[in-house]
Amino acid sequence: MKKRLYQLLFFACMGSSVMMTSCDDNDEITPVDPIDAETILVEAEEGGGDVDKSAEVSATAADQKVRVHFTSTDGNMRRLYILSNVNGQGDEPFELKKYIEDLNTKGDGSIDVTGKESNEFTYEFTLPVPPSGTGTVVYTFWATSGRGDYRDIDQRKVVGPAKLTLNYGGTNSQAQLKEYSTTILAAPLDDGTSETFMSVFDGKKYALKDTEYTAFWDFGYYYGKTGLSSLASTSSYPALFDHDDNPETALVAISTLTGVDQTELNRFYFADANSVDFDSPSVSSDLNNLNVSTSSPQTINELSVNDVIAFVDDYGHKGLIKVKSIEGTYSGKITIAVKVQP
Repeated sequence: MKKRLYQLLFFACMGSSVMMTSCDDNDEITPVDPIDAETILVEAEEGGGDVDKSAEVSATAADQKVRVHFTSTDGNMRRLYILSNVNGQGDEPFELKKYIEDLNTKGDGSIDVTGKESNEFTYEFTLPVPPSGTGTVVYTFWATSGRGDYRDIDQRKVVGPAKLTLNYGGTNSQAQLKEYSTTILAAPLDDGTSETFMSVFDGKKYALKDTEYTAFWDFGYYYGKTGLSSLASTSSYPALFDHDDNPETALVAISTLTGVDQTELNRFYFADANSVDFDSPSVSSDLNNLNVSTSSPQTINELSVNDVIAFVDDYGHKGLIKVKSIEGTYSGKITIAVKVQP
């Protein structure tokens, strides 16, 4: 029972810590002067649909100042999300806190819109210019009523998306595949602290206690009695968690353990691809014809070293996984290499 109490307190504290970080006024990015001629204004309102804006930028420019003005009527804006797509290489989370000290942000990097500004805010900040100096950089802004999803703009969206395309001249390069290598543990701990789950969006591993990053959880590893070494989507990950330290009650799945709604857990689809040369693909289009779809299973079992697996994630990106090593069984681990479309 002590273990159960610890788990409940742990996840409750995680939730309350998120709720209690909304007191800053974001003075660091709140403008006090009228907008100047060099600053690009990006405006959007609730119900106003998508906004697309573009501007020509010198190839020698080091940065670009932007003012974002969002308004809502019925919905309260709680977070501002930003994506960047540099030179056509795919969307990536843009975390402004890396450039502005003391900025009030949420755990996933989104800007924490304070309560008094929840129906209207104006922020101004400088966006970096990549060193390539050719092609485009596309920034996408949108506001949500709660925890959003960098790969699904519609989740809890209130205002946006507003896209700003900075044109530097020339053309974008062919989109390269993202490549990762990681080792995942097969023993998810009952308190959710083990990094058993991986995101193909950023290549990082995540623990279930980090509910702020729910949208990043794509799949996890486990060792089953009959399926042996296995991968499963977060949505279909088996019930392996002893949530109450009572041998008389059934083990539970991720949603029950964490309190995250089942509909917010990512689906992820697998197919055998041992006939595919894992090393050959290098650009996004190389994986377009992989024989995997949303009708493929969300679990794949009896994995062996050198197996190649095709996948498609919940957002339509295809990729390949190669099993590099498997160590141990129920308390073991798997090392994989991943290639995925941006």
